[in-house]
Amino acid sequence: MYRYSPPKSNVWGHSLGKMQPARQRDLFAEFLKRAVAEHSFTGGSLQFFIGDAPAFLPLEAQGQWGHVTNEDVRHFEQLLGTCAREGAFYSLTSPQCEVALTELIQRSALLPGSILLQGVDISKWLIEGQPVATQSRLMLYYGMKPCLSTFLQFETTNQFEFIKRALADLDFCRLNEKHLKPMKRGAKKKDWRRLMLPQPNEVSGAKVGGRRGFRCSASWAARIAQFYHWAAE
Repeated sequence: MYRYSPPKSNVWGHSLGKMQPARQRDLFAEFLKRAVAEHSFTGGSLQFFIGDAPAFLPLEAQGQWGHVTNEDVRHFEQLLGTCAREGAFYSLTSPQCEVALTELIQRSALLPGSILLQGVDISKWLIEGQPVATQSRLMLYYGMKPCLSTFLQFETTNQFEFIKRALADLDFCRLNEKHLKPMKRGAKKKDWRRLMLPQPNEVSGAKVGGRRGFRCSASWAARIAQFYHWAAE
């Protein structure tokens, strides 16, 4: 048994460059048709960054910061039927994620100031037309820096090569075999979402110079800064 997952230094996964969210969604749907026999959308989260860009971000990232307002957040509260917590929507259902994505595609000016995460659990690959059991997860990031996080499981290296070719043929992302490792028996599962999502106690808003600014914990600030430095490489 083999596991494919990025190292801690690259936990955000595969950068999708400047891929537009509509194409990102379409390519992923096509990948599911070609290479996945059974999957389930697990929901996700939506984070808006309101006000001025945090000082800890690289200058390039500050220049890309979106102009999201509190009115925009209230609009999404009505749209999703749930309240935001300092600009963040946690534990969204799969339908809510789809609604949020459709709205972000239509209101593209909000993309640089948002991160929409959508998780997918894969229970069966479709390898050469045959279903193969797996315990894999993919996480799609839409918004300021599109990327795809891959936490994949394979019985053989040939299965890995099949999925690698499927993603490459679509020009979606390219897997690197150096991240494919034999699984240790009795290894505990990690909650990868905890590494990548701000928690409610890590994000808050503050008035800065009469304007609504963005503030977060040091741990989440470090993760966002790491995200931007990684994506720029």
